[in-house]
Amino acid sequence: MKRAAIGLVLIVIFSISAAGDDGGTVDYSFIDTTSGAGAALLADPPRLVMEEEGGAANFCDKESEFNCFTTASISFAVPRKGIQQSSWSYGGRLYCVIRSYSTMKRSPATHDTHLIFSGVVPSCDSKIGFDTSSVYSDNHGLRLIHYQLPTGRLLELYALDSLGFGVSPERKRPKK
Repeated sequence: MKRAAIGLVLIVIFSISAAGDDGGTVDYSFIDTTSGAGAALLADPPRLVMEEEGGAANFCDKESEFNCFTTASISFAVPRKGIQQSSWSYGGRLYCVIRSYSTMKRSPATHDTHLIFSGVVPSCDSKIGFDTSSVYSDNHGLRLIHYQLPTGRLLELYALDSLGFGVSPERKRPKK
């Protein structure tokens, strides 16, 4: 319990910035579900802050067709215009939508939440090589990212913000 409290304090301390479309700043807070530690994805300076892993981060330019970030251990990219295809490539990695879900009761159903596998693989039919899985929502952004550190330890970062990284441009995040 003490570790989780320290992690949440880290999130509060390091909640400083990630560039918003309107020039304001926002940050992205996560919790590692495997340890209870807090994490934050920040843009000024660009970095991922975690209890045992972290370091420099790079974000796609605003002119890029992707919302993305990369660190030494994690890469994530989604098309800025929303997920309208079953796969895309960015930074030498292939991103494959494995399944889409409808989270809103609408008629007709819209599949707005996606399970995405990514890795340095030749095709989405590959049986091995995917090293990251994530859950992304068109309406709420990145919800979860699961990956393995070079040490072999698995991390699963769950988004604490209601509107996460890469959220559709129509949705605005409040400034902090």
